[in-house]
Amino acid sequence: MQRDHTMDYKESCPSVSIPSSDEHREKKKRFTVYKVLVSVGRSEWFVFRRYAEFDKLYNTLKKQFPAMALKIPAKRIFGDNFDPDFIKQRRAGLNEFIQNLVRYPELYNHPDVRAFLQMDSPKHQSDP
Repeated sequence: MQRDHTMDYKESCPSVSIPSSDEHREKKKRFTVYKVLVSVGRSEWFVFRRYAEFDKLYNTLKKQFPAMALKIPAKRIFGDNFDPDFIKQRRAGLNEFIQNLVRYPELYNHPDVRAFLQMDSPKHQSDP
């Protein structure tokens, strides 16, 4: 019996990490972009996300999976958002958050998670 390659792809658990972050400037605004490394099977790629995008995903999942112990680093109201220690801690917290997402098939197969990690982009599905 031949197995459909796309099926294999959907079943394989992604592995994710946030190896680095970069400061960006757009007009007068500064913001930090986190570089997310996603690998599934033999394919790997980077996704660039801002904290607000993690926050949005977190809020969506929190509503749909209230029993899951998901958490992300809190928003910072006061203080320097560009303090290297702050960014390092935030990155570690976001890393932990996405590591948790890929532990559970019901989370990593969620359409919002797949979109966040760009898991359905056709360019990722070809073997190198």
